[in-house]
Amino acid sequence: MVIMRKIKFLCAFLPAAAAGSPSAPSIRRRSGLLAFALVLAACGQPAFEAGEEPLISVGQEKLFARDFHRAFELRKTAYPGSLEPGAPELRAARERLLEELTTELLIRQHAREKGIAVGEEELEAAVASVRAQYPPGAFEQTLVESAVPLEEWKERLKSRLLLEKVMQQEFAEQEPLDAAELQEHYERHFQGKAKKADSGEDGGRLREMLIEDLRRRKREEAFTLWVESLRRKTPVRVDPVRWEAILSGRDAAERARGTP
Repeated sequence: MVIMRKIKFLCAFLPAAAAGSPSAPSIRRRSGLLAFALVLAACGQPAFEAGEEPLISVGQEKLFARDFHRAFELRKTAYPGSLEPGAPELRAARERLLEELTTELLIRQHAREKGIAVGEEELEAAVASVRAQYPPGAFEQTLVESAVPLEEWKERLKSRLLLEKVMQQEFAEQEPLDAAELQEHYERHFQGKAKKADSGEDGGRLREMLIEDLRRRKREEAFTLWVESLRRKTPVRVDPVRWEAILSGRDAAERARGTP
């Protein structure tokens, strides 16, 4: 689902990063944090040459073509073999990434307007939490292997913490679920599963799943409507010439050849 991809893109691994000192991490947690380090580095502080126009402009927030390419390369690394040159999915994948990055810029612009910010102490606490979940020296080695400077990574972590802060503020409270909508959701999505529940424990777990699934769907709907409201309020400009070059793959090929 497109909205779930947006939410995961915007908030991936943030609860782990913002939490206090963790217990002994699992291999799965460390793998997630490795992805976290890479994803955070996807779109660093604007890296551009003098006179270069941004690819996307949302209010005072901007993203340049090389930021897009870096994010896309990291996405290909995360899904090896699925986005090779000439693959029919390439165009659609680029369009999805543009949508996700535009959504991030909209939320960052919203934070700017609302005065929402991440303090230095918050940032350092999150950095320490991420470091603690790696074996000694492994965190720094991950950054070195990824060619990501520590300060750049910290800037991206700060940006992600900001997004999480906005999301928590906007969606902190959830409307209570009434019996009628729970019944409707049950009949539409869970009735078949209920027939297979042969114990009180299974039935209790099924009810928990029903409530969580309905809340998730309502959050997705609320998030969609909220982002649409941001789009109506804040103009989004995408450079049409540069975007067409990226979409066709021409821009990436020129960069590979070293063409300015």
